[in-house]
Amino acid sequence: KETPDRSCTGNASLNSTLRLSYLPSWGNIDLSGTWNFSRSHNSLRDKSTFARNYTLTLESTLQLPGNVQVSTDACYRSLNGTGIQGSENDEVLWNLRVSWSFLSDKRAELSLYWADILNEKKNYLRSVNAYAFSETYQEQLRSYLLVSLKYRLQVLRSSW
Repeated sequence: KETPDRSCTGNASLNSTLRLSYLPSWGNIDLSGTWNFSRSHNSLRDKSTFARNYTLTLESTLQLPGNVQVSTDACYRSLNGTGIQGSENDEVLWNLRVSWSFLSDKRAELSLYWADILNEKKNYLRSVNAYAFSETYQEQLRSYLLVSLKYRLQVLRSSW
């Protein structure tokens, strides 16, 4: 009777994050970077695969006179590794928000939010291991504008 060959698959991952912040009186600037590496090896196939993810993010808020606030964030993402092709895996996401608070006690806020200004979001989910490389794409809303008006209601409390 023949005994099937045994297979052993091992996975290893490394992750790192670096974040720098500057908080002046007029707003803030935050810069962060992440690096993720994963490797998988299958003993039966004697095959190794790997994936590397890089992310660099810049976030900033600026307080302007007249109760106006401008916020922006930009994120560069790159993925490479086994079975992953060149620049189709890079994306730059840039969002912008401008808001104005008004009325007494800044009770109302009018804001404009523009998501994915460059229209580059790809929304891929990738998985790499010694058995397979898989990629899933999920349909999504790309670049859009959102205008909103918020109003805080005052709740009256009575003392009994």
